[in-house]
Amino acid sequence: MYQKLNYQKLIDAEPYEYGTWINSLGQAVVFLEHPYDGDEYPVIVSFPQYDAAFNSEFFEVPDMQGDYEPFYKNGKLVFAYELQTN
Repeated sequence: MYQKLNYQKLIDAEPYEYGTWINSLGQAVVFLEHPYDGDEYPVIVSFPQYDAAFNSEFFEVPDMQGDYEPFYKNGKLVFAYELQTN
């Protein structure tokens, strides 16, 4: 399970935004750099429409494609390969 972060506290710290995309379920996904630890911390995956953010355990945004496309489901961060097995 991926650590859920305090979304509002994160946004208030004004983290650097690596990029945004819409996943195949139509969810906006925003990739953020940790506001204090920078690139020494895994990429943060946020879902603004749900006020949710998670530690992805990935250090590069391009790694989260294909089987690792991120989704918000039941209050959790899940990746495409996890949806295929459920």
